[in-house]
Amino acid sequence: MEFDRLEQAWRSEANTPDAQAQAYLMEELMHMLKARRRGETLLFAIPVAAMTLFTAIVGRSMLMGRMNLEREWGALAMLGVCWLVLAAVFAADALTLGLLAGGRGTRLGGIDKAWIVRDGVAQVQRFARRFPGETGPVLVSANRGLERYAEAGLQVVTDRMAED
Repeated sequence: MEFDRLEQAWRSEANTPDAQAQAYLMEELMHMLKARRRGETLLFAIPVAAMTLFTAIVGRSMLMGRMNLEREWGALAMLGVCWLVLAAVFAADALTLGLLAGGRGTRLGGIDKAWIVRDGVAQVQRFARRFPGETGPVLVSANRGLERYAEAGLQVVTDRMAED
C-alpha cells in the first residue's frame, strides 16, 4: 500500500472522531481517572486512620508507663510492619496502562498500526506518553515487531496462544 493511500485512510472521517467527540471522550476519561483516584484515596485513608489511632494509643501507654516493652515488643514490631506495608502500598503505582497493539493490519495492507507516525511520533509511543504521572507501568500487547518495542523502551506482553 502506498504511503499516500495509507495516510488518506488514517486521516479519513471514519477513522477520526470530530473535535466534539474527542473532547467528550477526553473529559470522560479524566472524570473516570479522578473518580478512581478518590476511591483509592478513601480506601487508603481508612487503614491510615486506624493505624494512627493505634499508634497514638501505644504512644500514650508508653509515655504513661503502662507498657512493659520486654513483654510487648512483638506488638510494637507488628505496628511498625503495618506502617511499612501501608507506605509501600502508597508509594506503588497501582494503575497499569495497557495498550492493545496486536492484530495483523489486514485493513491497512499488513502495516502495523502501532508504528504509524503522526506528527513525528509513532502512535504506540504517543499513547504510552499520554498520561504522565497518572499511571504506573505501561504494557503493550503485541505479537510482532517485539524488538522494535524493546528498542523504544516499552514492555511487551505477547498472547499465550499463537494466531491462526
